[in-house]
Amino acid sequence: RTAFRALLATSRALGSLAMPRHAVMLALLAAACACCCVSTAAAQPTLTFSFAGEGSYSIAINGKLWYSSAPTMICGDKLSFAGSRNVSGSDVLGPWTGTELSFAAASTAPAWLPDNALSSSASSKVVMTATFHTYPARSHVGTVTVGFPAGLAPSACSPQATTSLDFPNFDTTTTFASGLGALTWNGRACSDTVVAKGASNLGASGLDWGPTVSFSNGADSTPRLSLVTSTLTSHKIVVSHTTKSSYGMGPTTEINSIPAGWNYSSLLSASDGGPTAGMYAWGDVIREYYGTKRQPSITLSDIGYYTDDGAYYYVWEAFNIPARPASAEQLLVSVKDELWRSGVPVAYLQLDDWWYYGRFFFGNVKSVTNWTASSSPRLFPNGLENFSDKLNLSLQLYTPFFADDFQTKWNMTESHTFKGTKIVTPADSYNFHADLFDLGLKETKGRFATYEIDFLDVNFAGSKPMFETVHSADQWYKGQHQAALERSIAIQYCLASPTDMLESLLLPAVVQVEGEGGVPQQTKSKQTSCVGKAATWSESDRHRSTAESNQQAGDLKDDCELLKPPWSVALSLNSHTRRRRYTHTH
Repeated sequence: RTAFRALLATSRALGSLAMPRHAVMLALLAAACACCCVSTAAAQPTLTFSFAGEGSYSIAINGKLWYSSAPTMICGDKLSFAGSRNVSGSDVLGPWTGTELSFAAASTAPAWLPDNALSSSASSKVVMTATFHTYPARSHVGTVTVGFPAGLAPSACSPQATTSLDFPNFDTTTTFASGLGALTWNGRACSDTVVAKGASNLGASGLDWGPTVSFSNGADSTPRLSLVTSTLTSHKIVVSHTTKSSYGMGPTTEINSIPAGWNYSSLLSASDGGPTAGMYAWGDVIREYYGTKRQPSITLSDIGYYTDDGAYYYVWEAFNIPARPASAEQLLVSVKDELWRSGVPVAYLQLDDWWYYGRFFFGNVKSVTNWTASSSPRLFPNGLENFSDKLNLSLQLYTPFFADDFQTKWNMTESHTFKGTKIVTPADSYNFHADLFDLGLKETKGRFATYEIDFLDVNFAGSKPMFETVHSADQWYKGQHQAALERSIAIQYCLASPTDMLESLLLPAVVQVEGEGGVPQQTKSKQTSCVGKAATWSESDRHRSTAESNQQAGDLKDDCELLKPPWSVALSLNSHTRRRRYTHTH
């Protein structure tokens, strides 16, 4: 009503002026947009937690119950409720009030507790706490922090278990919960969008699943609402887990030991509208929590030329590829000169998995044996320094994985996903990448501006040291990032998982993610109106979302965003400038 009255007053005021009719209409439209924007920004649904006996909990949006809790268990053993208390405090998101639940082991000495973890005092018998926070200034936001006062030994869980425990853990069998639409993301750069009716039908269990969106269909004139649930901390080791009757998240059983005092947090964000609106609202909150601000990068501000898979100037010396007219060091300079003459001012050049010394590991992908330019007559017979001087552009350099005979003084371990390759240990990540980046800068006379790491999802999963402690994965990613940041080198993740993108919230040097099919998200073709500013995906991308699953999720005709996850805007990854990739096809 306030907005309508403002428009009416504006109309009367404009009508009293000697203005052309079209000018009056444009002024009214502008006023209407302003009113709508103010109204939309001010309106937020209210998310609340409620608690009953025996440690049960529930979540409601605008007073409507969405989810109740499923049983709280560790390694399949149901925990005993040990009490609750009201708490309050303040964090990055502002002042909060909340409730802390405490749980004890039902048995005297469960196998999943470290030896001598519990003393004789009553307070020390608590094995898990869960603190629910709501924020008066952010009615749509809630967080849950789970702590382990005595530590945990997940190695005692069943070998088939995905998580050592699930918390929060929601019952998905109630009439309302089972009727909610649900979607999540998995795969390389979120290439798989999984959508179902009921969160338990997502099959989202294990490493590298993204946030989960639950949404109502707005039937019977009820508002359409969405709820995004995600990790807030420990993104790489706290994983999704669905059963036939529940959806939750918890520490992966890949971690053998959880130290006393460790905790992790999850984020719940409610929003008016469907999944895209929900993801944008969630993204605003989680970026603010981390203070995410990506560093400047030439790959975001200027046009570049890529020589990756599918380009004419790619893999010059194998697979019966017809000989190019001259060497790479000659022709790529000619390409740059011709593009400039044609009015295409490319500012950087990407060198893909063909430029360095290595052997073809699978297909046309070289594993790195020596990260210097190959002196093959068809590649860089005069070296990369000479080529860099002639090209005089910034360079983006690439690695997929390192061959077993790659020489370094830093500790690396064999990958159990890519046999015959190895990956640096978390403890040596910073030093290894510092040396690698210094080599790239030397090879290019300082023109090395962006580093592209490929097959990130499989490289991570294949490294056992990533799971040695609850901090190992973070140490590996932060080490690589810090080495790049100190040298003003931007990072592009390639074939990354949803959890890699979440991890990048901590890492301002990570500025973009390259998706399935080898094209950065922001460069995909066939943008649709429902995607707007978000990640743009081509119709050829693999999506597990099928016509059948769309039908199961309800009437989604207006939700083409389900197939095109809005990650770029939500996480501010490569969302500043649309780039174009120029490649020769003949």
